[in-house]
Amino acid sequence: MVLAALAGGGLGCSSSTPPATAGPAPAAAPGRAASTPVASRAPASRRGSVVYQPMARTTYVIRRQDSVTVQLPNGLPQTQELTRTVYLAVASAAGSPMRVSITLDSVLVGGVGISQAAADSARGTQWTGTLSPEGRLSGLTADRVTAVGQQLSGMLPTFFPTLPGGGARDGAQWTDTLTDTLRAMAFNVRETAVVSSRAAADNGVRIESTVAFTRTGGGSQFGQAVEVQATGTRQLTSRLRPDGVLTETTGTESSNMTLTIPAVGQSLPVRQSASFTVTLAPTGR
Repeated sequence: MVLAALAGGGLGCSSSTPPATAGPAPAAAPGRAASTPVASRAPASRRGSVVYQPMARTTYVIRRQDSVTVQLPNGLPQTQELTRTVYLAVASAAGSPMRVSITLDSVLVGGVGISQAAADSARGTQWTGTLSPEGRLSGLTADRVTAVGQQLSGMLPTFFPTLPGGGARDGAQWTDTLTDTLRAMAFNVRETAVVSSRAAADNGVRIESTVAFTRTGGGSQFGQAVEVQATGTRQLTSRLRPDGVLTETTGTESSNMTLTIPAVGQSLPVRQSASFTVTLAPTGR
């Protein structure tokens, strides 16, 4: 039963963003705050650099596969595989910062944890927020709350890889430390991630990032409090056109998590691995 509960939260584990909430955006801290940015933040882009600009409505497809293995108290491992195919439309409007909207078209699910009916109930969910030219996605909120929407919200910043101050250009290298709240493996956790990136010319720019993260948090499963501790890594390769529009991201993620149930003094080791792609959806879909 614990494994099935974990499997339901697999999709939201690859990127940092606050959990979605209904209603207007709060006047709180931004969703992707760099607590200790190493790269300087220039107010204007350098000549030849790629920064984010207003973009027309563009449809993307996310394909993700997760494998979750729990070491049970009897010593035996138990593994579940999950697949998700998600279609979303992304648009941004001019402003300082720019306004961003992301709309869920459809979700196709495979494996345990989420029924197709539950996935279908989230169709039409719209997230809105703001975006800086360097990819700082802030104040992201949803117009309704569903379990599937909360899990998906962790993937949304993937559309906007963080860039250095003044934009990304061939040969640039930068590091950010990001601290965010997200939904991971059916639990609410606080993630601190160190992101090391470099850029290379590639009909625009290609950004390769290595992410090392830690997570702490918890929640409740079957009426019992559960505490969560995790460490992990992500590898990401993203390609942006010269106008700042994302054309592709490929990534892998792995993490080791410990779930502790204080009431019974029991701890369960969990191993999670995932691979995913973000691509432009076929024209005319």
